[in-house]
Amino acid sequence: MNTVRGLASASSILMLLGAIGCGAEPMADPTGDGEDVGISEQSIIGVPAWGGMGGSYFETPYGNFWNNDNIVGQYISQLWLQYDVGGSQNYWAGPYGSGGGQPDGPKSCTMVDEYFVGIYGRYTRGKYVDQLGFICGTADRSRPTYDLPVSGSSPGTYSFRHTCARGQIIVKVGGRAGSWLDQIQVLCGFPRTTLP
Repeated sequence: MNTVRGLASASSILMLLGAIGCGAEPMADPTGDGEDVGISEQSIIGVPAWGGMGGSYFETPYGNFWNNDNIVGQYISQLWLQYDVGGSQNYWAGPYGSGGGQPDGPKSCTMVDEYFVGIYGRYTRGKYVDQLGFICGTADRSRPTYDLPVSGSSPGTYSFRHTCARGQIIVKVGGRAGSWLDQIQVLCGFPRTTLP
């Protein structure tokens, strides 16, 4: 029997997890439109990235992501992500970005067996992530997936949407952030049952 997952906001976080980096080069044309979107030299290997090159590189720890809490202005100003490992204790990663704005969240998958299985939004090439939303579902897709409401109001120039393969969920988030969320990318994998 499924139960509804409890929500928490970023303001209630007692522990912030630092970002770690890796030095790998991703695909040069993740959108397939013949143009490079400006992926940094630090990035998750072979994973599409959307947005620009400002700010500094960040990468979350590995986990099973299911909740995000944003601060938004014209762009995504801060990104917070909540995750678990094996359905046990919940952890927060973030903030990624330091700008001000209004709280917009939490936005969470509701059932305990649902996680982020995809990402969507809009970005301005070479600049910022203008809109960001996550797609919820079970790893085995035993129920239909659904989009959480998007954060951000700027229309951006290009849209993106990426869904993990059946059996996989988002297990790591990376990108670039300064005053705003400059770039976003996700890594799909099998649900994590233990800490790495």
